[in-house]
Amino acid sequence: MNPKVSVIIPVYNSEKYIKKCIESIRIQTLKEIEIVLVDDGSIDKSGEICDYYSRLDNRIVAIHIKNNGVSNARNTGIKFAKGKYIMFSDSDDYVDDRWCETLYNIAEENEEDFILCGYEIISSRNSKSNRKQILSPLKDESIILDRKDFFNLYNWNLLNSPCNKIFNRNKINKHNISYIKTLSLGEDMIFNLDYLEKCSGSIRITNEALYYYSQDDRESLDNRYYDNLFRIYKILFKKIKSTIDILETNYEVYKDDINLAFFYLIEKSLNNTFNKKNKDNLINKIKYNNSILKSKEVRSCILNLGNSSLRKSYIYLWKKENYIYVMIYNKILSSLYTLKKSILNGVLLTRYEKNNPRQD
Repeated sequence: MNPKVSVIIPVYNSEKYIKKCIESIRIQTLKEIEIVLVDDGSIDKSGEICDYYSRLDNRIVAIHIKNNGVSNARNTGIKFAKGKYIMFSDSDDYVDDRWCETLYNIAEENEEDFILCGYEIISSRNSKSNRKQILSPLKDESIILDRKDFFNLYNWNLLNSPCNKIFNRNKINKHNISYIKTLSLGEDMIFNLDYLEKCSGSIRITNEALYYYSQDDRESLDNRYYDNLFRIYKILFKKIKSTIDILETNYEVYKDDINLAFFYLIEKSLNNTFNKKNKDNLINKIKYNNSILKSKEVRSCILNLGNSSLRKSYIYLWKKENYIYVMIYNKILSSLYTLKKSILNGVLLTRYEKNNPRQD
């Protein structure tokens, strides 16, 4: 008998945390599962750990492939999966013991729906454990949205990852849905949107954090350098607009949200150019950012920002299409913020010393 759910885990140099991930899935309340470990050419002991677990538990399959990235590893896992449904986990994360069963039960009752749960971001840097739940702002335990309203998932940070969702394997295979191997960022969201387009039902959210996303040992997007970040973001928003057309979403309802979201990603692209890992010279960096500001996508975005929360002076400088103006503006704002913080700290210190005089 085929398993009810196949959990696909791409593994690359994960020896420090892969055991915790696997163990959290082995103890799922839904027992009829398959765990597909795809070792993506690891050079540490991850591959050995995968093999150990495949011998320990007959529900676990270990596959070893040449290193070719997480998208290729997930696509490989999909080919090997035998479950009616597919779920994904990253090797440095872990899950609630009801993760599989909760989403499986919802999927069985609503086979044409796009089904997902909330998740929790966990960081234990600096000896402190910080946890942040990512849920729908709506307070209901179970939320149903028309699929035309999918951009709400983007606004709520629930669209990006495949790891808080469940997918029908037959639907994936029937429509040849796969991860784009040439993208280093955003391939998850495109996969999710490709799948959503083939769901004829609703978007169904169980508003509970069942997936635990670990930020430890992960390089944040703000610190990582991509030499093609703006191109990736253009691809992402082209896909979002394509999904809007396919699902016949009323674009006017979400136009301001979409343009503001794209604006922030453009801003990330501009900042990315000045990442320390980019060894190009200052003049070339400014020229490159000017080319971004002059692009038709950015021009269109700025013209359609509408009543955004952004400062009008900031938008005006973007329209000048010269990044030097933007740099100067940001430097001034940063200096003012630092000055304000210093003054505030000084006031607070003076107030504290006044209320707590030293006892000589």
